[in-house]
Amino acid sequence: QFTNAAVFQDFDANRKLDEFANMVVFFGEQFPSFSVVSHSQGGLVGIHMHSFYWSKLETATGGRLLQSVGSPYRGASLAGNLAAIGDVLGVGCGTNAEMTHDGAALWLSTLPASTTPHVNYYTTHYSQSGLIHYCNVAANAVLSWPDDGTTENDYNDLPNATFL
Repeated sequence: QFTNAAVFQDFDANRKLDEFANMVVFFGEQFPSFSVVSHSQGGLVGIHMHSFYWSKLETATGGRLLQSVGSPYRGASLAGNLAAIGDVLGVGCGTNAEMTHDGAALWLSTLPASTTPHVNYYTTHYSQSGLIHYCNVAANAVLSWPDDGTTENDYNDLPNATFL
């Protein structure tokens, strides 16, 4: 139930957070103001944009400024060496150092404390009903439960943000 929703699409890309955030800033220029509802890396991009750039996000009033679902704020186990293996096999988007646990910790240390309270985040996980209790057998071998098939809920929390 969104008013005047617009969708930024950049599927199957592997971008650094700063590059991705600049793309969203540019996309948002067409609006008088906006808020962000995002998934996965998009959650990190939203808070990165809010922390380091002025955009029409800063003119938004009321409601929730930044919302994310399944965003690995503290990194994703599948983003490093396992992603490199997947890339060789033609699976996934390749490695992204900023999305590893160490890379995410470094990135988080650069965020101003004043921006994280503007984030409302949710986690997801796949169903445990039926005979098969996993989304992807290869991912399930390395991810700890609960997870959504790509990110573990243990790494989705963002200090000083609101978990819903």
